[in-house]
Amino acid sequence: MTQLSGRDRQRLQARCCPFCSLPLIEGPTGGRSQNFYCSNRVDCLNGFNLTFYNGELIFQQHIGTISDAQFRRWDKDRKWVKQ
Repeated sequence: MTQLSGRDRQRLQARCCPFCSLPLIEGPTGGRSQNFYCSNRVDCLNGFNLTFYNGELIFQQHIGTISDAQFRRWDKDRKWVKQ
């Protein structure tokens, strides 16, 4: 995901998935970046590596599909959507 539309970038800036618009759950951090996982565990399953500086998104990387097991490690508030 190197070329983002303005709408996709706005969704990531708001910590929402650019594919389904549902909220992203914070995952592990490393350096200045942090992984975020889509809360839609039915249809989406996507993860992103994001870097924010002064509240602005300055780097984004789509890291692919995230397993339920990996997602549950970081979903402490049980925000995931699965039916």
